[in-house]
Amino acid sequence: MTDSDPQAAGIPRILHQIWYQGEAQMPDKFRRFSEGWRVNHPDWSFHLWNETAMRDFMVENYPAFLPVYDGYPFNIQRIDAVRYFILNTLGGVYVDADIESLKPIDTVVEGCSLMLSRTLGYNNAIIGSRPGHALWPVIFEGLSANHKRPPRRFLDFLIDADALFVATSTGPRLFTASVQKSAAETDPDTRICPYWYFEPGTPAEIDGKVAVDPDTSRSYGIHHMSQTWVSPLRRAIDAAAKPLMALALRFTAPR
Repeated sequence: MTDSDPQAAGIPRILHQIWYQGEAQMPDKFRRFSEGWRVNHPDWSFHLWNETAMRDFMVENYPAFLPVYDGYPFNIQRIDAVRYFILNTLGGVYVDADIESLKPIDTVVEGCSLMLSRTLGYNNAIIGSRPGHALWPVIFEGLSANHKRPPRRFLDFLIDADALFVATSTGPRLFTASVQKSAAETDPDTRICPYWYFEPGTPAEIDGKVAVDPDTSRSYGIHHMSQTWVSPLRRAIDAAAKPLMALALRFTAPR
């Protein structure tokens, strides 16, 4: 399937979510969020993927990637990676389980082949895609090139090296770099949603400056984890640590 294939146009009305341990193990809060997506999208089909279903999908559709998939040291890397393969094969909208649906997104996905959420980069917490979009081969190339953990470097103790490895191997950093490399962000068939569509209150880059808009009245969803778990004390600590983190990243970046 290619971008010029007329059968490839449009994002299918399919919602995908992942709870690695299975629906029976979902906390009540996230179960309510998931049900909210179904209620607000009654004409969409819904898939809740668990560990077994994810691996079965990879075995059936991407067996060549299994050594990398099985070799990830963290489950979150499998959760990150499989969403890209699912969207490439089935299309639809992937939504993290901690995003609450406030209203239907039907109009958001109309008339585009890729839907992205923009914050400080491109967020992989909510992605819409038609099957076979040109972004996914670029993502897969990045997954293959970045799956090995880099050696620990001087000043790694100043950063969360595991979190940085996840972000650059499967998570938002890899996703953002791949979007930019693929030129998907300049494609007229790509809809780039401003941060307040799905994550009001999340820091975002606007006209070269980092800003926060807490307004939820315009939002289609609220990414609760990005707003509720960060305490004022944690924000103060993070702000104080930024110069040290910048120094650590400068000295630990691959050369």
